[in-house]
Amino acid sequence: MLWAILTRIQPNRSRATCKALPAAKLIICLAALLFLLGPAAAVLGANGLFHPLRTDLIEQGFSAGEVDSLLNSPRLKFEASLMARMLSVPESKLNYQQFLSKQSVQKGRRFMKKHAQTLAQVQKQTKVPASVVVAILLVETRLGAYTGKALAVNVLASQAVLDTPAAQKRLAKRWPQKRRAQIDTPKTQARLQW
Repeated sequence: MLWAILTRIQPNRSRATCKALPAAKLIICLAALLFLLGPAAAVLGANGLFHPLRTDLIEQGFSAGEVDSLLNSPRLKFEASLMARMLSVPESKLNYQQFLSKQSVQKGRRFMKKHAQTLAQVQKQTKVPASVVVAILLVETRLGAYTGKALAVNVLASQAVLDTPAAQKRLAKRWPQKRRAQIDTPKTQARLQW
């Protein structure tokens, strides 16, 4: 039943949902996602790779049985290729200025007005201001217009375990060859550790 709910989630086509954010911001993103999608969105593991998340999810109020059954699901996967593409491009090379254009700001304002009730609920539940939620949605999904192939929960879960040796080993296998030396730099390692 939980996977039936998850398969209705729109996948994310953006570079990543919450690009290499500090842990606190990732938790905010996960909390917002969990609020919007319900407890079934707590599907965060595959083949043992995501088991480090077990304690965190239980501490957040999910039952051990639900977490265990979800963490063992074969439908979950580590998004190694997506993570490698996302993290191999230095943040300084990304054009965030585009999101401050007059057109982008107007789209954000229209979105906030149209979804004011839902955004108010999210803000009440997560304490994250609606403007921050809309800004994240603008950057990550172009306000829902760019939803991609990867399930958002897989992307978030993949990001959440990037600091583990098992995830880093899988990530290294998918890292672009022309940027291979970059994976071991202190700057990249810091991005993986949050």
